[in-house]
Amino acid sequence: MKIGNVNIKLSAFLICESVSRDASSGKASIQGVFDTVFAPSVPAIHPRLAIYFRLMVDDPTAQLAPSLAFIDPTGLRNVMPDLPPLNLGTSGITEGTINLQALNFAQFGQYQVELLINHISVASSPIILQQLGVPNRGSQPLH
Repeated sequence: MKIGNVNIKLSAFLICESVSRDASSGKASIQGVFDTVFAPSVPAIHPRLAIYFRLMVDDPTAQLAPSLAFIDPTGLRNVMPDLPPLNLGTSGITEGTINLQALNFAQFGQYQVELLINHISVASSPIILQQLGVPNRGSQPLH
Protein backbone atom coordinates (compact mmCIF):
# COMPACT_ATOMS: atom_id res chain seq x y z
CA MET A 1 0.00 0.00 0.00
CA LYS A 2 1.23 3.47 -0.82
CA ILE A 3 0.45 6.59 1.22
CA GLY A 4 1.85 9.62 -0.54
CA ASN A 5 5.37 8.59 -1.53
CA VAL A 6 5.68 6.00 1.26
CA ASN A 7 5.20 2.26 0.79
CA ILE A 8 3.62 0.60 3.83
CA LYS A 9 3.38 -3.12 4.47
CA LEU A 10 1.11 -4.31 7.26
CA SER A 11 2.40 -7.37 9.09
CA ALA A 12 -0.06 -7.49 12.03
CA PHE A 13 -3.42 -6.03 13.03
CA LEU A 14 -5.09 -7.68 16.04
CA ILE A 15 -7.93 -6.96 18.45
CA CYS A 16 -7.03 -8.36 21.86
CA GLU A 17 -7.49 -7.99 25.59
CA SER A 18 -4.05 -6.51 26.26
CA VAL A 19 -0.51 -6.07 25.02
CA SER A 20 2.50 -5.94 27.32
CA ARG A 21 6.12 -5.31 26.44
CA ASP A 22 9.12 -6.97 28.07
CA ALA A 23 11.46 -4.19 29.23
CA SER A 24 14.68 -6.13 28.60
CA SER A 25 13.95 -7.77 25.22
CA GLY A 26 11.36 -5.35 23.81
CA LYS A 27 9.14 -8.28 22.81
CA ALA A 28 5.39 -7.71 22.72
CA SER A 29 3.16 -10.26 24.43
CA ILE A 30 -0.35 -10.25 23.00
CA GLN A 31 -3.08 -11.72 25.21
CA GLY A 32 -6.60 -12.76 24.35
CA VAL A 33 -7.05 -12.21 20.60
CA PHE A 34 -10.77 -12.18 19.81
CA ASP A 35 -13.39 -11.12 17.29
CA THR A 36 -16.61 -11.67 19.26
CA VAL A 37 -17.97 -9.97 22.37
CA PHE A 38 -20.94 -11.49 24.18
CA ALA A 39 -23.53 -9.39 26.00
CA PRO A 40 -26.98 -10.07 27.45
CA SER A 41 -28.50 -6.85 26.05
CA VAL A 42 -27.71 -3.59 24.30
CA PRO A 43 -26.36 -1.05 24.72
CA ALA A 44 -23.30 -2.97 25.90
CA ILE A 45 -19.97 -1.61 27.07
CA HIS A 46 -16.77 -3.60 26.67
CA PRO A 47 -14.55 -2.50 29.57
CA ARG A 48 -11.22 -2.55 27.73
CA LEU A 49 -9.45 -3.86 24.68
CA ALA A 50 -6.27 -3.23 22.75
CA ILE A 51 -5.49 -2.89 19.07
CA TYR A 52 -2.00 -4.11 18.12
CA PHE A 53 -0.39 -3.30 14.78
CA ARG A 54 3.00 -3.69 13.13
CA LEU A 55 4.04 -1.86 9.96
CA MET A 56 7.07 -1.83 7.68
CA VAL A 57 7.75 1.45 5.90
CA ASP A 58 10.30 2.12 3.15
CA ASP A 59 10.99 5.70 4.32
CA PRO A 60 11.98 5.88 8.02
CA THR A 61 11.72 9.70 7.91
CA ALA A 62 8.01 9.64 6.96
CA GLN A 63 5.54 11.34 9.26
CA LEU A 64 2.74 8.84 9.88
CA ALA A 65 -0.17 9.54 12.23
CA PRO A 66 -2.33 6.56 13.26
CA SER A 67 -5.99 6.66 14.20
CA LEU A 68 -8.91 4.24 14.33
CA ALA A 69 -12.32 4.18 12.71
CA PHE A 70 -15.26 2.15 14.00
CA ILE A 71 -18.02 1.19 11.61
CA ASP A 72 -21.26 -0.01 13.18
CA PRO A 73 -23.63 -2.61 11.65
CA THR A 74 -25.59 0.14 9.87
CA GLY A 75 -22.46 1.49 8.17
CA LEU A 76 -22.05 4.58 10.37
CA ARG A 77 -18.33 5.40 10.54
CA ASN A 78 -16.88 7.04 13.66
CA VAL A 79 -13.23 8.18 13.36
CA MET A 80 -11.07 8.80 16.41
CA PRO A 81 -8.76 11.84 16.48
CA ASP A 82 -5.19 11.26 15.29
CA LEU A 83 -2.74 9.81 17.78
CA PRO A 84 0.87 11.03 18.07
CA PRO A 85 3.03 10.26 14.99
CA LEU A 86 4.69 6.85 14.84
CA ASN A 87 8.36 6.48 15.75
CA LEU A 88 9.80 4.57 12.79
CA GLY A 89 13.43 4.37 13.87
CA THR A 90 16.13 3.66 11.30
CA SER A 91 14.71 0.28 10.27
CA GLY A 92 11.35 1.61 9.11
CA ILE A 93 9.59 -1.01 11.24
CA THR A 94 7.16 0.15 13.87
CA GLU A 95 4.53 -1.40 16.04
CA GLY A 96 1.90 0.17 18.19
CA THR A 97 -0.81 -0.52 20.68
CA ILE A 98 -3.97 1.53 20.99
CA ASN A 99 -5.75 0.88 24.29
CA LEU A 100 -9.47 1.57 24.43
CA GLN A 101 -11.72 1.72 27.47
CA ALA A 102 -15.49 1.60 27.74
CA LEU A 103 -16.14 0.79 24.08
CA ASN A 104 -19.88 1.25 23.54
CA PHE A 105 -21.87 -1.13 21.33
CA ALA A 106 -25.33 0.26 20.55
CA GLN A 107 -26.69 -2.83 18.78
CA PHE A 108 -25.93 -6.46 18.09
CA GLY A 109 -24.16 -7.29 14.85
CA GLN A 110 -20.85 -6.98 13.05
CA TYR A 111 -18.71 -3.90 13.52
CA GLN A 112 -15.46 -3.12 11.71
CA VAL A 113 -12.34 -1.65 13.26
CA GLU A 114 -10.07 0.13 10.78
CA LEU A 115 -6.49 1.25 11.27
CA LEU A 116 -5.95 4.57 9.53
CA ILE A 117 -2.54 6.03 8.72
CA ASN A 118 -2.71 9.69 7.73
CA HIS A 119 -6.50 9.20 7.34
CA ILE A 120 -6.14 6.29 4.88
CA SER A 121 -7.37 2.81 5.82
CA VAL A 122 -4.50 0.29 5.91
CA ALA A 123 -6.20 -2.54 7.85
CA SER A 124 -9.62 -3.70 8.94
CA SER A 125 -10.91 -6.41 11.25
CA PRO A 126 -14.42 -7.39 12.32
CA ILE A 127 -15.67 -7.40 15.87
CA ILE A 128 -19.06 -8.97 16.46
CA LEU A 129 -21.42 -8.15 19.32
CA GLN A 130 -23.31 -11.39 19.91
CA GLN A 131 -26.25 -11.82 22.28
CA LEU A 132 -25.54 -14.31 25.06
CA GLY A 133 -27.16 -17.67 24.41
CA VAL A 134 -27.23 -17.28 20.60
CA PRO A 135 -24.73 -19.63 18.88
CA ASN A 136 -22.04 -18.05 16.70
CA ARG A 137 -19.29 -19.92 14.81
CA GLY A 138 -18.14 -21.82 17.92
CA SER A 139 -16.72 -18.73 19.63
CA GLN A 140 -16.35 -18.76 23.37
CA PRO A 141 -17.62 -16.05 25.74
CA LEU A 142 -15.17 -13.36 26.80
CA HIS A 143 -13.81 -13.69 30.31
